[in-house]
Amino acid sequence: MSVEAGAASQRAMRAAQRQLAAMEESAIPATSSRSAGNIRTELTEAVEVSSPITPWTRAITETQAAVKEEMSEVGAKLELMDKRLCSCESLQSSADARIDLLERKLKSQHQKLLILQLQAEDSENRSRRNNVRIKGISETIKTPDLRKTAIDIFNKYLENPSDTHIELDRVHRSPAGLIPEQGSPRDVLCRVHFYKVKEDIMRAVWQKGALEFAGQEVQVFPDLSWQMKIRRRLMRPLLDQIRANGATYRWGYPLSLIIKKDERAFILSVPEQLPDLFKFLGSEVVEVPDWVDISIETMGGYNQQKKRQRRRNWEKEAE
Repeated sequence: MSVEAGAASQRAMRAAQRQLAAMEESAIPATSSRSAGNIRTELTEAVEVSSPITPWTRAITETQAAVKEEMSEVGAKLELMDKRLCSCESLQSSADARIDLLERKLKSQHQKLLILQLQAEDSENRSRRNNVRIKGISETIKTPDLRKTAIDIFNKYLENPSDTHIELDRVHRSPAGLIPEQGSPRDVLCRVHFYKVKEDIMRAVWQKGALEFAGQEVQVFPDLSWQMKIRRRLMRPLLDQIRANGATYRWGYPLSLIIKKDERAFILSVPEQLPDLFKFLGSEVVEVPDWVDISIETMGGYNQQKKRQRRRNWEKEAE
């Protein structure tokens, strides 16, 4: 719209307003066919029709109404979402409490199962406590001669006369499928009748180590369950550290380590004692796996290894 048209419109509005004011001042009688109110309405409509602002005002009014309606809908949705969020937070808090309770119960059950497992292993190892395992006896020595060979080895460790009798309940080789390494002789298992004699033998073994017998090196070990062997194997980094610091050690029964250094002794039973042990040794701290709470994967890996060894040994025997 041009400037001239806008000015003309404004002049028309002012003229209409002046005319309306003049008519009101003239006090036209109410009986007139056209009252002052009607004239005002007509003039107002004429002004609205002639005003260029009126369409924009209507559009703005309609837009405001639509926006208010949409805002009302948005407010209702936000209120609903707020209620849902509060409900989710309440459920989350309840779930967290239940999870904490379940974790505590699971930890308690895990501790109980670990205690039962250790007790079962302890019972098995106690049933083997009179057993001795001899490594290095040649396969050329057959079963009837194994008893005499074992007695000769024990007498040599104990520094007894060669004809000294030692009561052995059973003497036999380990099963063929349990050969530790391909080509090495099978272990010989002996059950010593008297526990004191067995302890004397193991004490002498601890002091002397490996022994040469009939031109071969033989070693004597206690007979332990395979779970106990896994636990002791996990402690190898610690054993290397003990030897590196000039200390000696021996195994306690069933799962403890007795370390001696400078006429002092330290007994290690659980991993929590490791910091005190390193202070006792005066050595740096080394990482040692938890040998008490061992995982199923560790046990499963050991079983798979035994199966592979058994298969190789069977194949060798079949050749």
